[in-house]
Amino acid sequence: MSTYSTNPTHGGQAMTAPSRPGTLVAALGAAALAGLLAVINGVYVLATGGAKVAAEMVGSLVASEEIPGVDPELAKSVAAQASTAAGAVAGDLLENRAYLFLGAGVLLLLFGLLMVKANTGIRIVTTIFAVITVAVAGFFTLDYGSLAPSMMAITGWGAAILAIAAIVLTWLPANGSYAKALKQRA
Repeated sequence: MSTYSTNPTHGGQAMTAPSRPGTLVAALGAAALAGLLAVINGVYVLATGGAKVAAEMVGSLVASEEIPGVDPELAKSVAAQASTAAGAVAGDLLENRAYLFLGAGVLLLLFGLLMVKANTGIRIVTTIFAVITVAVAGFFTLDYGSLAPSMMAITGWGAAILAIAAIVLTWLPANGSYAKALKQRA
């Protein structure tokens, strides 16, 4: 019967696995949640229909303005026609932005979850898609302002804020040290 020594052959202590820093877990969570919110936003707009969402936004704008000396029934009729016409025009733009938001969100979610080992390449790609997510979220939230449906506004702002947090958390020194320790161990 042969036995194997558990002592390292180089005479030193055996290296223990480095512990994953909390900043990496927070970065992973922020990136994944930002990506998920972006996906929810894009799916909401596409499932509801860009023209319908745009018509709701235009309708709320027209309905909020009271024109002195104009019959309220006539104003409602004109508002309905205007929201339908504007919804058809603005719907395509809204759907295109939803596809962009959906794509960036899916990729941010994917690369955010791949960031478990703090690989520098994955952190760079995660940062790129987080920046794209912030930009597209800015299109949705700042361009449409208070006219945007609450679901669109909440998921847009949430994705933007969490993507910014993910960018900051991704590049904290503890994550780089963890990646170096894993590389030296391998």
